[in-house]
Amino acid sequence: LSRENSSYSEIYQVRVSQMVSDEEESQGVILLLRDVTREREVERMKSAFLGMATHELNTPLTTIIGYSELPTSPETADNFSAEQKKDCLLLIHDKALSLGGLVDDLLDVSRVESGRPLTLDYQEFDFDSMIREVVDSYDSEDALHDFVVTLVGETSQIIADRLRLKQVVDHLISNAVKYAPEGGRVSVELNLSDDKYELNVEDEGIGMDEGQLVHVFDRFYRADSSDTAVQGVGLGMSIVRNIVLAHQGDIQIESQFGEGTRVMVSLPKSPPEGQLESPLPFSTS
Repeated sequence: LSRENSSYSEIYQVRVSQMVSDEEESQGVILLLRDVTREREVERMKSAFLGMATHELNTPLTTIIGYSELPTSPETADNFSAEQKKDCLLLIHDKALSLGGLVDDLLDVSRVESGRPLTLDYQEFDFDSMIREVVDSYDSEDALHDFVVTLVGETSQIIADRLRLKQVVDHLISNAVKYAPEGGRVSVELNLSDDKYELNVEDEGIGMDEGQLVHVFDRFYRADSSDTAVQGVGLGMSIVRNIVLAHQGDIQIESQFGEGTRVMVSLPKSPPEGQLESPLPFSTS
């Protein structure tokens, strides 16, 4: 049973039981209505996720298998020069990294679902240099976007989990690149205010409306799940949020449909006292 209006739909599970007396005479019925709207939505998102995850896993895997067979097959090996074999290996390596990143995301989600803690490996490092490292990896391969980077410019030391924060920066820039039009600007800005770093990543992409923005941190959610949508399985922003919260930080998103998105991350310069010895669990909310 469903009820719809212009803005939302509700789904109810209906159960009817007949009341019968000792003489087996009907005494009426019991009608039980249960709102299962959220459960059905979660099931829908998980089904969509499984389909997308299968596609995302198969795509690099097919490339790895194909390009590993070409230079090693007896029928084709002699036709490949040393330079061509090197190009095949580089492509295989790139797709393997892509596959590994997706597997890491799936493991993170599994950790969230089971309530296991996220152990943070705190170390001191230069935040500017790490951001520049991530941006350069995109800038060197992407001639279609204009990257504008504004960093602290002085010493930008932070005590945090470097690999986890690099994961955050990579997800945010990856999203900006995916959803920004060709030739669009991708802005990455880092500021230091008091004892907090403010990281802002902004694009001029398709943006989100209010209905989409409400669900942006939901697991398995994608604003555009059509066949022509950009690649992804809808896990990135959920993982980003949990990493930021584990560092006692905060994340906010501003977006206008058709105008772009701005993600604002606030992170402490160093962890609160006692945090180094007490890893925080992922938030499951």
